[in-house]
Amino acid sequence: MNGILGLIVALLLPGLLGFAWLHRFWRSGHPAARLGYGYLLGVLITVLVIQAWSYAGQSIRFLPLALILSALTLFPFLLRSRPQLPTPPMQKFDTAWQAGIWWFFPGLLLIRFSGLLLEETLLPLYPWDAWMNWAPKAKVWFSLKELAPFVSYREWPEQSLQRGAYTLGNPNASEYPPLVPLIQFWTALGLGAWRDNWINLPWGLCALAFYLLFYGQLRALGLPPVVVMVASYLLFSMPYLNTHVALAGYADLWMAAYYSAAILALLHWSLTGSRTQLGLALLMAFAGALTKRPGIIWAATLLPGLLLSLLPLRFRPLFLGILVAAIALFWFYGGIAWESSTGQQWILTPERIQIPGLGGFTLTYHPVGSYFIKNDLLWDNWHLLGWLLLFSLPLSLLYGLWNPRLLPITTTLLSGLVFLFVVFFFTRHNQSAIDSTTINRATFHILPALFTFILVSGWAWRKQRNIRFKTAGE
Repeated sequence: MNGILGLIVALLLPGLLGFAWLHRFWRSGHPAARLGYGYLLGVLITVLVIQAWSYAGQSIRFLPLALILSALTLFPFLLRSRPQLPTPPMQKFDTAWQAGIWWFFPGLLLIRFSGLLLEETLLPLYPWDAWMNWAPKAKVWFSLKELAPFVSYREWPEQSLQRGAYTLGNPNASEYPPLVPLIQFWTALGLGAWRDNWINLPWGLCALAFYLLFYGQLRALGLPPVVVMVASYLLFSMPYLNTHVALAGYADLWMAAYYSAAILALLHWSLTGSRTQLGLALLMAFAGALTKRPGIIWAATLLPGLLLSLLPLRFRPLFLGILVAAIALFWFYGGIAWESSTGQQWILTPERIQIPGLGGFTLTYHPVGSYFIKNDLLWDNWHLLGWLLLFSLPLSLLYGLWNPRLLPITTTLLSGLVFLFVVFFFTRHNQSAIDSTTINRATFHILPALFTFILVSGWAWRKQRNIRFKTAGE
């Protein structure tokens, strides 16, 4: 089963798989959220199934994998699900103008995404990182029908003779996580041929899933449909986001989608106590760690929010104060340096940070603030989103620190901002700010989550009440 039929199966089967599980066990979720999370979850499961099949020593063929994924899609309907709240009803509008606005903006996005789809299907594999770091792995795997190992070019002369290893021009790319090339590999398997203008179609589906889960999760929090729809249009019409859909092949759209999905699920869990949302937050964070190496740090930023969400409301500010004081004392007294039994070094000191899998960084201050001003405020990357963040984000963070219910998500986002600040202002990655390369891709990972936080905190402040209470039955 290859050709156009196989391509359609490869594109749709992950989404059907994830949606089947969520539809069965997350009946209380907003339908749009179930569709969006379903696709991202299905992609994660597909990637894990391919890896498990490879580790079992089997030659990778599309049909056996498609049958396994189809069986996994049908399996949840054979299980008895626990009682759930009914599916939320469809939105009813009070006035005709509200309905008109609600339908107008999806129409604009449909036109925009149609153009982006044309870009995807007509262009060859164009972006630098796409054909330098990600697609070569997928193309080698597709040619061999196995997940051949990749090593650095320093190790390649010896490793290639011992186990048929391959290498890449970027000396670090061999260590990059596998999710993105496996997505390309899976699409090529379905098509039965390597076509640059087809293997990146999942990027369009990723953007669509991102849009659906963003809309569905905000609607589930009680924000008005017109407000959420307009906000969705403002976010998903951003030039930089659209560039990563049209010039598909980078990992950053997936990283932003998985991290934002984790943030939204964590927010819901902290407000409602929904175990399903907690599970989704953890799964999305894990998928982010399989997408890019910084995904490990982005996943770690969820830890403060997870810990605070476990505490009663009245203890959250006290625990946060103790945690911040402990970190400050740890840093003031020189941090820690530790070497594991395998020879891997962990260094967390004011002078240097070294984490296995991420590398080492000497900490020296670099004044690169002017480059953030150019990229986020003056140039056309984000339209007016940078200005919105400049004036609204400080107020939202202050309100989040004051409101115990929003404190978990506030500390998570503050952790992410500290991560970006340290990377660009204190490590060699300051050059990526100066040449305006990684500065936008890295901030892209967290900007949708920051925009979401501004909406939620503003709505909570306006209503002067709790956004949601604990949901029974979850």
